[in-house]
Amino acid sequence: MEDYYQILGVPENASEEEIKKKFRELAKKYHPDMGGDPEKFKKILEAYRVLSDKKLRAEYDQKRKMMREGFIFDSPFNFADLHSFFRTQEFDDLLSNLIEEFFDFYPQKSEVRDIILDLELNLEEVIKGTNKTITYKRKVICNVCNGTGSQTKNLIRCNVCNGTGRVISRSSFFTGFIFESSRICKNCSGRGKIPERVCSNCQGRGYIIKDEIININLPSHFDPKEIIKIPAAGDQDPLSKKSGDLYIRIRIRP
Repeated sequence: MEDYYQILGVPENASEEEIKKKFRELAKKYHPDMGGDPEKFKKILEAYRVLSDKKLRAEYDQKRKMMREGFIFDSPFNFADLHSFFRTQEFDDLLSNLIEEFFDFYPQKSEVRDIILDLELNLEEVIKGTNKTITYKRKVICNVCNGTGSQTKNLIRCNVCNGTGRVISRSSFFTGFIFESSRICKNCSGRGKIPERVCSNCQGRGYIIKDEIININLPSHFDPKEIIKIPAAGDQDPLSKKSGDLYIRIRIRP
């Protein structure tokens, strides 16, 4: 009988969360779509199926205990049940997420990001006040494609996923058994659309990196612990057309 705890590399008193975490780690390493060993992956799947189910795990633990007392068992697992588990939405979502994490195939999402800068001052500047010029870099929406990533500002249906944002992959793990899963389309980042012609200014990203210059006037005896906020001076997001804020933290030189 296989030692499922050893296969997953977890102790016998491992929690459900520990088992799931270890399974995700091993699945990403040994998944055949990622160049892993199909036989090793098969054992990992079987071990996870048993140890992630309270009833099956209790039965398995009982048989392990009896084996130590001299009893002999074959696998405590019903492979028909194993195959049925592989066809559930739960397992499909789990494996799809693993593949997406491994290849970084996440759909492009709206991200409005703030920028945090540190400004060093001496004690005299804090007491008397000062005027400072700060140069920093931030993302700004491309003025050629208006954030679309397309030179013509037009988006067309992705020819890889046919506009669905997801692609289907099929893997054969066992004789006569084919596992089918879907994942985020890498070509369009899950949006279902791609630039009609990639923008030459931003290379299809929808934004460029720009050097910004701001002047800050600090009055005498200002509170150096206070964080200065400059609204809408952070990164710009091409999807939402919104801007993050700029935060400046004061650091006093010793």
